[in-house]
Amino acid sequence: MFKIRTSKPTSSDKFVKLYKTTATGGLSACIKGSPTDSVCTVLANCVGYSCSRFNEIYAELTGNTAMKYPYLNCNAENFVERAKQTYGLSTGSTPKPGAIMVWQKGATLSGNDGAGHVAIVEKVIDANTVYTSESGYGGSAFWNSTRSKGTGNWGINSPYKFRCFIYNPAVTDAMIAEENKKAENENPYVEPSVVMNQATYKNKSFSGVKWAQWYLTKYKYYTDKIDGYFGPLTFNAVKAFQAGHNDQSGKALEVDGSIGPLTRWSLVNESKCKRSTPTQAKETKTMKVGSVVKITGNKYYGGQTIPAWVKKKNWIVYDISGDRVVINKSQDGSSGIMSPIKKSDLQVV
Repeated sequence: MFKIRTSKPTSSDKFVKLYKTTATGGLSACIKGSPTDSVCTVLANCVGYSCSRFNEIYAELTGNTAMKYPYLNCNAENFVERAKQTYGLSTGSTPKPGAIMVWQKGATLSGNDGAGHVAIVEKVIDANTVYTSESGYGGSAFWNSTRSKGTGNWGINSPYKFRCFIYNPAVTDAMIAEENKKAENENPYVEPSVVMNQATYKNKSFSGVKWAQWYLTKYKYYTDKIDGYFGPLTFNAVKAFQAGHNDQSGKALEVDGSIGPLTRWSLVNESKCKRSTPTQAKETKTMKVGSVVKITGNKYYGGQTIPAWVKKKNWIVYDISGDRVVINKSQDGSSGIMSPIKKSDLQVV
């Protein structure tokens, strides 16, 4: 469609004149930014940037090198009226690539209680998530942001209020449909670099978990929403996937419900490592709070020697934090302690 912008234009960029004011040899009718960028003189300013980037996308897709919409140069919160009345542009509540996002600040559109904010949608990740490029008067000349719809305000708190998207006429529905078709095979989330498991990642949404949920959805192991929470449905889906796949060496994945480097490789390369007989995988018991364990090591987490009488008993897990596991009472109920032990020195029974 169009090339996603992840940095501000350089002096050699084809459309850099769109980011320069007319007073500095450019095509933009916007004011100078503050602080004024040495190359893109409309920066730093959300208005100057969004006007220029909107026109750049139009120019890239149509070949029109002129400033097609030069007068999107009012207060940010008034872009909607300017776009409709001056240019007949369409607006709506559905995110689309190349659109301008508009927020008003305060209760009025007069500018007396704030000028608002505008940003450009570079990519639509899903109906509730977009990747943007932005600038801010008196602040940074350029940044990218991943914004979530949330309650409808798209990642900006009160007194800002989201108004709508202003659609770029150069981005057609046919282009969007073609882009969506391509995206069906492209994971929009970032691959995690750490081992992710249910015990650590169940109470908060994580991008790495979304990354795994996307693949598990694609392969029909996971049917719930992609929310980033490592709940029981995700845990069971990971285990089901592991039970039917090998790692890159051809060895069966361990069925433990954790997303480590071997499982991540298999998720990416699913067609290369799928086994015809999933029952080959021998499932291991997963340690969790409430599990009954026996002690296989000789030292507590802090290094003290574990007494023989403690090792003889089975214990109940009270808490797990990484490799640190706290046991608090014996399985038979006759003894109680509150002792941390390395996870690797315990075995689920």
